[in-house]
Amino acid sequence: MKTATHVSSSPDWDGDARTYKMDPPYEGFDQVTVSKISHPKETYIYGVDSSGEIDWDELPGSRKGTWTHTQILEGIGYQVITPTSHPPKSHHPTDDAP
Repeated sequence: MKTATHVSSSPDWDGDARTYKMDPPYEGFDQVTVSKISHPKETYIYGVDSSGEIDWDELPGSRKGTWTHTQILEGIGYQVITPTSHPPKSHHPTDDAP
């Protein structure tokens, strides 16, 4: 299964930009940034290199119109994973000991 795990959001962008770790890599990139802008309504996919710099060449899968980050990533065949901020607690039999 191909997965795109949300790793960060970029509030300083013009629009809603989110970075995802791609497994397996997409178009040679381990990470991509998906940027949704409202004027014009478009959602772009950009590669992020190993130093964290964005490659400003649009990747295949970028779309015009109203699209969510999830729709864009699912459209290129990836399942979106959003890590929980607190991992689930494990239950151990010794937890119930007096």
